[in-house]
Amino acid sequence: MASQGSYNRVDLGSLTGTPVKAVAIDSLGYVWFANNQGLHRYRNGNLMSFNERTGLPAKTVSYRGLMVDSRNRLWVGTVAGLAVSSPLMHPRKTMSPGIRSLMINNVLVDKVNPESFEFSNKGFVNLKVSSPEFPAKYLKYERWIEGVDTAWVIIPDDGDIVLGSMKPGSYVLKIRARQTGNFLNSDPALISFRVNRIWYERWYVILLVLSVFVLFDADYTTSFASVKN
Repeated sequence: MASQGSYNRVDLGSLTGTPVKAVAIDSLGYVWFANNQGLHRYRNGNLMSFNERTGLPAKTVSYRGLMVDSRNRLWVGTVAGLAVSSPLMHPRKTMSPGIRSLMINNVLVDKVNPESFEFSNKGFVNLKVSSPEFPAKYLKYERWIEGVDTAWVIIPDDGDIVLGSMKPGSYVLKIRARQTGNFLNSDPALISFRVNRIWYERWYVILLVLSVFVLFDADYTTSFASVKN
């Protein structure tokens, strides 16, 4: 991107090194570009991608196949024909997701959209999340566990999250949704949870077991000495 007479390379992840076939800028300041992976829109670090699922005749755009007209409509020339958008508007946020169901160690928790839960470090949790956006089949979900993840992690399309084999402690699970098309990521839903150390790993249980063992060993030694004498 150009800034004060200089150019800086924009990091677009897997799209960064791919050849660009066409570029256009709309009246809202969004940069549209096309490559072999489809049509993309970029602004202020926010990247959206479009393909056949979002209305294009084909994801393969012809060279110099993008144009924005005086009504701020985007014209796209693809290998399967021409497409034109309605007047472009700022995208809106996807509605935030919530927990649809929660199972702890295969036991269903009878509570709608809980804000917190807990389980042991030897147990596991299965959550299903969903956003009220429609159609649901085009929704994408991501999660971020503070203290565990270093970036957003893609959730399967069915919104299924499995947690397990975690160290004891307190955590915050962030979940966000994004509808395909002219939508931004939702505000993340925040869910607190705690992983408790299982009872037989707790220090006082271990101390009790050791104490019983020491007492038994001492009693056995005393009894053996008495029999010997």
